[in-house]
Amino acid sequence: MKALRFAEFGPPEVLSVVETPAPHAGPGRVRIAVRAAGVTAADSRIRAGAAPVPLPRIPGLDAAGVIDQVGEDVRGYRAGDEVFGIAPGGACAEHAVLTHFARKPPTMPWAEAAGLPTAAEAALRAIETLRPAPGDVLLINGAAGAAGLAAAQLARARGLLVVGLAAPGAHDLLRRAGAAPVAPGPGLPDRLRALVPDGIDCVFDAAGTVTPDLVALAGAADRVVTSGPAGGTGVLSLASDAPRRAWHALAEAAGLFERGEFRLPVDRTLPLSEAPEAHRLSESGHRLALIL
Repeated sequence: MKALRFAEFGPPEVLSVVETPAPHAGPGRVRIAVRAAGVTAADSRIRAGAAPVPLPRIPGLDAAGVIDQVGEDVRGYRAGDEVFGIAPGGACAEHAVLTHFARKPPTMPWAEAAGLPTAAEAALRAIETLRPAPGDVLLINGAAGAAGLAAAQLARARGLLVVGLAAPGAHDLLRRAGAAPVAPGPGLPDRLRALVPDGIDCVFDAAGTVTPDLVALAGAADRVVTSGPAGGTGVLSLASDAPRRAWHALAEAAGLFERGEFRLPVDRTLPLSEAPEAHRLSESGHRLALIL
């Protein structure tokens, strides 16, 4: 099969398309003929050498495609089903093995399905870690990113009031996601008090740049979850909570999509041969997918 691969760490140019044997579905897993693979900032960090992974490696975790092989102990799925999910062995290839997956709604575009899994999982894990009650106010820092947008919509479905911190250019996007937008910067506490006089109940720092100001807004460190390292702030970090994943977020997001309550479109799609450009764009904050 054709696959994207890198044999050394470095810039996007280390990526190349090669021929490699196709994987096979093991117990509890399915293999898909990949239609689209998501490209995230985490993929770029791994390619650059920020994580100790064995080489050579097929990049990408998020994939969407058609099942062509069903492993033992898999129930309720068969060849021909359209699914999306997580491919630890690499998503950017003609075939990928999914360890966690859900059915793709028929009207969900392939690229959107491929850009959803890791963002939705992190978003729901943050919400479930905070355990807010219906009617609570959730502040999302980095609300215009994939995890932030996913969190806004998953939180709204749970009856939360959502306030999103993002630059003014993203405010229309946040409104469509059901979040009240607020621009960061000087005077933020006053702007938040004007919007939510009773204050913020909890914070999801989807940008991974938690600050003392966010802790102060939440009122306590244990009311803040960050996608990055805690950095001595005392907040809860998703990075240190990897084993307890919220993979049920995939099916939940799919169900909300079918009800018209969840969208996480990518900014652009590119063919597999243009993967280096996709990684460069991803590093500048764009949400992308590679089409196979």
